[in-house]
Amino acid sequence: DDDRGVFDRHGRRVPSQLHLLFEPLQRVSQRIAAAGAGDSLGAASLRLVEVALATDWDDGGTPADPRDDVERLRYPALVPLAAATLGEAADTLSVLPWRRNDQISRWQDTLERLWARPELPAMLDMARAFENAPERATILAALAALLRPQPDPDTDVCGALAQLGIAALARPVDPAATVALLRFGGRVLDPASPRGVTLLRGGLRLLGGAQGALLTTVARNALATPPGGGASPLAVLLELRDALAHAALPPGQSALPLTRARLRDQLVELAAWLRDHERGLAWVWDNVRSRRR
Repeated sequence: DDDRGVFDRHGRRVPSQLHLLFEPLQRVSQRIAAAGAGDSLGAASLRLVEVALATDWDDGGTPADPRDDVERLRYPALVPLAAATLGEAADTLSVLPWRRNDQISRWQDTLERLWARPELPAMLDMARAFENAPERATILAALAALLRPQPDPDTDVCGALAQLGIAALARPVDPAATVALLRFGGRVLDPASPRGVTLLRGGLRLLGGAQGALLTTVARNALATPPGGGASPLAVLLELRDALAHAALPPGQSALPLTRARLRDQLVELAAWLRDHERGLAWVWDNVRSRRR
């Protein structure tokens, strides 16, 4: 019911709630078209709709009988995900108009700052470089293999990675250290710097050939759970590390926070271990390269 009038967050009156929704979208589209990116926006929007609404035919196990065929969404999880996201947003908004307007204004200011930051164009440039890279198919196949659960525990890496991710998220982290780490990652992956491309090509070289099979086997064995149950070798090593770290804590302290200084020390120790030709990764690599073929 719009009889009492509809107003935007700046107090300006608009003809209807439909105008309140579509007029900003229309202005955004006009600005994109004026910048010469209208075709790109249309192609991206069409592709997004195609992926979201993609369907497959389910023959019900009777390919010769089309009467029980059913068309199903290829990605049915998108529907409850969208519903949960909208529900969370609705629950977050206040029922008081003035407070709701303030919330929306703060959200919009956050988005505007995000769009204006230089990191976003850098991420888009990195995505474009990845899209045009000759190694794109190899990287996509590797990512798909990591994210595809396998029924055989000896070959399943997805579940082990999920467990490691949950364990990492449960650890206390200093926000300042996280910001410093993200800024470091941004400098490493900056498309204007060759470090990101060198890192990707180095990873592909490690995964290729005989050494790639060896590294893949080592990683799979480290993440695989024993046939009789229990923790994976990597989980055991992490638990041992946590136990040693806990033993070194001051009395009454349950966890050592990840501060910037501690993260720096850990990275320095990691770099030293990677370069150590006697007890580190360099020693392993030297033995791999020098072994008989």
